[in-house]
Amino acid sequence: VSGVIDLAKSGQHSSLFGLRKSGKTSTIYAIERRCKPSDLHIVTFDCQDLAIHARRYGELLIHIVEKVRQSNSQKALERPADTEGAGISEWFHKAMSQTLTSLQSNLLLVFDEIENISPGTAASDHWRTGNDSIYFWQIIRSFAQTSKKRALSVCIVGTSPYILEQTKINGID
Repeated sequence: VSGVIDLAKSGQHSSLFGLRKSGKTSTIYAIERRCKPSDLHIVTFDCQDLAIHARRYGELLIHIVEKVRQSNSQKALERPADTEGAGISEWFHKAMSQTLTSLQSNLLLVFDEIENISPGTAASDHWRTGNDSIYFWQIIRSFAQTSKKRALSVCIVGTSPYILEQTKINGID
């Protein structure tokens, strides 16, 4: 718990993998409890939920921004006209920058049951065999690497580290 929080506070990413019923979700709850008094805001997404894996990558990025803003009682932003390609990437960068500025803290996004939006294992075909996982993680990574006052970190949680072990997805680095 402390390791994940320390990594997120310094803008680094983390992961937690283990067998079913081994305490991964309980660990997420412990991280959430420990973050309340600190300068780290945390929002968790259960990727097993159809509300997550049924969305295409652009819609999921919009959903993430909306959930983060709701969790901090921020007003909603105007949704982008374009939910794919350069349009959604530019919108996400701008929207997440505004959101982090309003939060006045670093942000940790936790993706539980990551297999449901991972290539080869996802519950929805566009994540399992399409390029949604590639585009989604490229946009998240690109934003997280930009230098700014506040950092976005990701913690992925699941039963298999398959997504981290692949050097290419659909032939793309």
